[in-house]
Amino acid sequence: MSVDLYDPQRGDEGYEDRLEPLSKLMGAVTGTLVSQASPSMRALAAWRAACGKRERDHTVAVYLAEPDDPRNARRIRYLTVYVDSSALLQDFSTNSELYVIKLARQGLEVADVQFRLSRRASQDRRGHGFRSPENESR
Repeated sequence: MSVDLYDPQRGDEGYEDRLEPLSKLMGAVTGTLVSQASPSMRALAAWRAACGKRERDHTVAVYLAEPDDPRNARRIRYLTVYVDSSALLQDFSTNSELYVIKLARQGLEVADVQFRLSRRASQDRRGHGFRSPENESR
């Protein structure tokens, strides 16, 4: 089935009316996917929605620690964000309280957001793991 959202013969008249059902459908599909996702996937979706392009581009992974998890010594719900740059690690850590507020606006309540350098980033710096132009000749 083909739906033309823009009809050049009609111009822009009614364009928004034709977009509304599509927008509702996309919202329903996205809402269903997010509601059925694991807590970690919902945390990633909230993180990506709450932060800017710079943060998204440098996020390698996220980990949501729940208070009842036996591995969680802090016994609070917090989000760990793994980044690919030590300079950005420091920059993002400075704004961690702001990220807590932004995540709450996206529906993810956490007590803290902490940032860690991804192992992948540190391995790449040492010349192990991923190929880069510097270590290509090794």
